Amino acid sequence: MASSEASDNIHLVVTAPNKTRTEKLASEDLPLDQTIMDTTEPLTETMASEVPSMESLAFNTSQMDIDPRYIYTNDFEALAKADGEFEEMMSANERRRIDFTNPVQLRQVTRSLLKADFKLELDLPPDRLCPPVMVRYVFAYVALHDSALAVFRIELANFPSWSYEYVRWIQQLLDSTDQSLSGVYDRSRPVKGLDIGVGASNIYSLLALRSRPSWYMYGTDIDETSLEWAKKNTEINSLTPKTRLILTKRADALIPLRDLGTLSLDFVMCNPPFFDSFEQREESASGEYKDSASKSACSGSDCEMITPGGDFGFVCDILELSLKLRTKVQWYSSMFGFRESMEKVAAKLKPLGITNYAVATLRTTGKTRRWCLAWSFHDLRPADDVVRHEIDAFPHIPFPTAFKIRIEDNRIHTTKTKVSVMMTELDVQWTWKTFVPVTGVGLSHGNVWSRFYRREKKRRAAAGISTTPVPSSPEEAEFAFKITVERDGVVVAWLKGNDQTLYESFCGVIKRGLVEQR
Repeated sequence: MASSEASDNIHLVVTAPNKTRTEKLASEDLPLDQTIMDTTEPLTETMASEVPSMESLAFNTSQMDIDPRYIYTNDFEALAKADGEFEEMMSANERRRIDFTNPVQLRQVTRSLLKADFKLELDLPPDRLCPPVMVRYVFAYVALHDSALAVFRIELANFPSWSYEYVRWIQQLLDSTDQSLSGVYDRSRPVKGLDIGVGASNIYSLLALRSRPSWYMYGTDIDETSLEWAKKNTEINSLTPKTRLILTKRADALIPLRDLGTLSLDFVMCNPPFFDSFEQREESASGEYKDSASKSACSGSDCEMITPGGDFGFVCDILELSLKLRTKVQWYSSMFGFRESMEKVAAKLKPLGITNYAVATLRTTGKTRRWCLAWSFHDLRPADDVVRHEIDAFPHIPFPTAFKIRIEDNRIHTTKTKVSVMMTELDVQWTWKTFVPVTGVGLSHGNVWSRFYRREKKRRAAAGISTTPVPSSPEEAEFAFKITVERDGVVVAWLKGNDQTLYESFCGVIKRGLVEQR
C-alpha cells in the first residue's frame, strides 16, 4: 500500500480494533512490542460501527510520533503492477525473485519503491552508493478518540531501512526540542539542515524535504561526480529551490557555514565512510565483523566507503568543529557503521562538558544495524524515547529524560488535583495543556522547591523585597518540565535545563508529594 502523498500525509485505511484487547491495554501498562502482533482482528459489522472514520481522525504521521516497532511484509507483485520498469525486471528473473546481490536489480527496487511511496524519482550511476533498499512496515499505535482508547493496525508505505529511520529520528529530535515545548511537529517552523557527504542520490535531503515541506537542506560532497548526480536528482524532483549543494575539499571544514551562506543550522546529519582502509572494507563484506557475509550489493566508491580513522575518526572531526561552532547548530549528528565507534565518540562528550546528547539504533528487517549519535550545546531536552531510541545499555548511555512514578490504585482526577496543589505552592508557571492524556507543563527560574529558597523567600518578604516573578515564556525559564498523569502513575519529563541534579531533585519532590504522603 503506497502513501497518497509524502510520509507526513499518508491516508490510512486499514483499521480493525480488537475491543477485548483494547480494554486489556487500557488497564495495563503493556509495551507496544507486546501488543503489536494481536491488536487486530477481522473487522466485523459491529466493530465497524464503533470505528471513527479516517477523515474524522485527521491522521498526520509526523505529529503522531509513531514508534517504528514493526512487522515485516512485502508485496513486490503489487509494485510490479504499478511500475512498468519493476515488472520488466521481475519478468526477466527466474520465479520472479529479486537478486539483492545484483546491483542493477538493487537500484531498480530502490527507484521503484521511492517512486511509489514518496513520489521521488532517482537516477543513480553504477559506480556510486545505492541507498538502502526500502522495506515495508506494519505499524501499530494507540489512538484516542472521544475519550475512548482504541488500538488500530495501520499499513504504511514502504520505508527505506536506516535512511528514513535516520531522517525520522532527526525529525523527532527537533520536534521534541522545539522552543515552544509542544513536542509535536510545527509545520510553520523553517528548519535548516546540512547533510555532510550527500552522495549521488542526495537521499537524506530528498526524504527530509518530501516529508517536511517547510525545511531547507544544504549538502556537501568532496566527489564532483557524486555532487553532479545529487544535483540532478534534486532537480528532477523539483526540490532545487529548497536545496543548496556545494563541492568541498578534504581539507575544508566539514560544516562550512560561510560557504553555505548561513549563520546557523538546526541540525547536521552525516552518513560517513565507515572504513579506515580497503582491507577493512573487504573484511566487512566477507563477514569479518558479523555473522555472515553481506547479502546485498554494495556499489560504493572508495571515497564513499573509506576515510582515515573510519567513521570514528570522521565523527571526531565533526565533534572537534562543534566545540568551536557550539550553539550555531542545534543538533550535531552522525550515523555509524560500527557500534564501537559510536560508543567511543559518546565517551568523549561528558569530559568535554556535553551532557545533552542522544543515541539510537536503526534497525532493518535483517541483522544489519546502524547507530546514531547526536549532541547539542542547547538546553532543550529531547523526549526519552528519542534520547535512548531502541538502544541497549552501555557505559555512556545518555541520562533519561523521563521518570515514572508508579502509584497504586491511582485515580487520575485525584492525582491531577494533587499535582495542581503542589504547583500552586511553588514559584512556577504551570499550565494544564491537554485533557487526554492529562498533561501539564511547568517553567521555573531554577530550584524553587529547596528549603534554602523557601527561607530566602520568607526573608525577602519580611524585608519588603519583591520576589522574582515566574517565567512568562520557555525562553525565560532555566528549568522546564512536563507532568503526565497516567492510569498507573505519573511521568515527569525533563524539557529544558542543563542541571541533571536539579531535574532529579524535582522528581524526588513530586514523588514524595504523590506517593510518600498518601
